Amino acid sequence: MLSFLHNFLSNRTIQVKIENTLSDHTTLDNGLPQGSVISVTLFLIAINDIFNNIQKPVKYTLFADDFYTDNIRLLGMIFDTKFSWAPHLKKLKISCNAKIKIIKILSHHIWGADKNSLILIYKALILSRIDYGSIIYNSAKPNIKQIINPTHNQAIRLAIGAFRTSPIDSILCISATIMETYTRICKKSNFHPNIEVSSPFPTTPFWLYPTQVHTQLSNFNKNSNPHSIITSNFNDIINSDFHDFNLIFTDASKNITGTGCAFIFGSVRKLYKLPTEASIFTAEITAIKEATFYVESIHIKKALIISDSLSALTSLLSPNPSNEISQQIINIVANSKNTIEFMWVPSHTGIKGNEEVDLLANQAISSTESTVINSLPNKDLSRIINLISNKQWQSQWDRTSDNKLKNIKKTIQKWRCPINKTRKADIITTRARIGHTHLTHSFLFNHADHPTCHHCDLPMTIEHLTLSCTKYNNERSILNFPTNIEEALGETNTDAIFNFYNAI
Repeated sequence: MLSFLHNFLSNRTIQVKIENTLSDHTTLDNGLPQGSVISVTLFLIAINDIFNNIQKPVKYTLFADDFYTDNIRLLGMIFDTKFSWAPHLKKLKISCNAKIKIIKILSHHIWGADKNSLILIYKALILSRIDYGSIIYNSAKPNIKQIINPTHNQAIRLAIGAFRTSPIDSILCISATIMETYTRICKKSNFHPNIEVSSPFPTTPFWLYPTQVHTQLSNFNKNSNPHSIITSNFNDIINSDFHDFNLIFTDASKNITGTGCAFIFGSVRKLYKLPTEASIFTAEITAIKEATFYVESIHIKKALIISDSLSALTSLLSPNPSNEISQQIINIVANSKNTIEFMWVPSHTGIKGNEEVDLLANQAISSTESTVINSLPNKDLSRIINLISNKQWQSQWDRTSDNKLKNIKKTIQKWRCPINKTRKADIITTRARIGHTHLTHSFLFNHADHPTCHHCDLPMTIEHLTLSCTKYNNERSILNFPTNIEEALGETNTDAIFNFYNAI
């Protein structure tokens, strides 16, 4: 070791380079090589006794600007040497706990903010921090990822006003907050390394060559105007403004068996079949895209592409379209030597080309002549993953046993909440539905026995108080004398629940 250190520190030389010229070698008698793992240790050894000659009362401080650490913070993420993500999640928990204090203050049981406002605050202060980088730290072991879950659940519990003993499944279900496990899966799908860019990003600024979309017929409501008037106005517009244009009609169709689209140009009929999961917007914009490609491929000098999808055509007017298919169309039109314009027409109003392509789009779903398109835009893929995640969450909720809320709320879908409810009403309603209140479950904090109803000598539960306790027979009229707990505490009975428990 001593020989290594001697060789490490001896006969070190440097050179200075200016442009392409190097100086002569110069021997260094002092200093240490930068970047070496032992340079800091050697420096500290050399300087450690510097204070032996400093007499009191002089105070001193030794500072070294290089030190060893087993983790590093980069763009808000703490990377440790083992990539366990434990330091990051511990730091994240401390950060979130500090923000939870804000929710604690705002969730006062008398004058606090309403449930919906507190959930928005929770999403802004807590969930945003947890979601940041979740696709990266999702590789951590399950027990390490559990570090942040109690903080996440506590924030939701405070926001909705649930009692401290409330089951986590009930808290998430009644607040319609998807479990973090599924949230990370949904977010990971947007950043997965195996996802390839379907097409290169366009280099032509969209705003330099605005797409021409004609929507004159939107002034005519097809429900209040005769179809003959709409058809007549369409023909007038074509004859006056587009008499030398080639007309191409596009349309799309979607049903339980699949999704299809088509376009018509004279005697040309093109059919396309898309994945069943494709949205109707994707089908409509795909039909427009294929028509645009066709115009370019056969070099039509002037083309008017006509569609009955106002949303698809409107997306072509956006200065920053988020849909990649819309971007492709805008880029093609901007760089085309041909004149390509678009027009909206109302559907099913007797316009011949639109009626024909509507039937063709329906046929495209099952026709063997259809060209199959397997790709989907990112929004459709995200929607599919969200649906799968919600389905798995619903399946998990269905398997939940011994849960009082499940007897009332069968699905994970968010319940409607009346506006202008007080914080007190929010808390009473939430705790009654979950089945955990101070009256029925505070005994758990003292390790005492389950309380009993003094009037009926039966276990004190929300179901007993709501349905069968004879002491409150008169007050039960507020709930219209329900026969089961689902009827009493269901979604449509929110105001009555508060009035009943406020009365007793």
